This record gives sequence, C-alpha cells and structure tokens, in this order.
Amino acid sequence: MGRREAARTGNIAQVQGHLRWDGKDSKKLARLWFGGVNAPMDKIDGRTMLHEAAANGHVPLVLYLIRRGADVNHTGNFTMRATPLHLAVAAGHKDVVLTLLRAGAHPDLKDQAGRTAQDIARRNGDTAMVGLLRAHRGKKSVKGK
Repeated sequence: MGRREAARTGNIAQVQGHLRWDGKDSKKLARLWFGGVNAPMDKIDGRTMLHEAAANGHVPLVLYLIRRGADVNHTGNFTMRATPLHLAVAAGHKDVVLTLLRAGAHPDLKDQAGRTAQDIARRNGDTAMVGLLRAHRGKKSVKGK
C-alpha cells in the first residue's frame, strides 16, 4: 500500500511503515531525510499525508502525523496551495478541523484563489463550520502556548 492510499484510508500502521527506514531503500531514506512527515506524496499535486488524512476525515491519523511533526499550515506545491484545514473544511470534517485548529492551523491563510477556510465553509453553506472557524480566529493554539 502506497503512502497516498495509507493516508486516504487512515491506515496508521501503513503510514508508520512509510515513515521508517528499513536500511535498504535509498530513495525512501532521501525522502525521509529531506521531507519526513511533510514530504509530498508526488511531484504533481504536492499533497502530504496530512493533507490526505484531513481531506478524508481521519482524526487518529491526523493526530499521529501532527505528533510526528507534520506542518498543519503546509501548502507545498499543491496546485491550489490549500492547507490541510482548507481540505477538511471543504469536506465538512468538523472533528478534523477542530483538531487542526487546536494544533495551530491558521484559519486566515488563503489558498491560490484567495479563499480562507471560512470562505470555503461559507460557500458550502456550512454555518456551523463558519462559526467554528470564526471562534478560533486569533486564538492561541496548543503549539502557540
């Protein structure tokens, strides 16, 4: 199972395997050394495992990746320059959104189209999500203590 599939399905054991070096695969070692948990899964869209886990609503995997040092505000070379928060909001995953906000995700960051996560929630008609994001604007995160 590849990194994208492991993150998409929330398979923590498989993700852990992708974050360990077996002493043999030099390409994997280079990826871990230069990007680790924040390494893009491919060169086309640049999504990280956290992007994929957030977009698919996997709170346990999101927490695991954050504990491993995943950047909750990472945009990489992802075509839309979206953060994991943008993707979780777009998919309506409130538990993931709250997890990301508590870990230091900035709700005011804009994607390539100039939209914040709150703009996306408003466009989707998700008033509860808009309220959640509004309540976290300017708050210090757990990491920001």
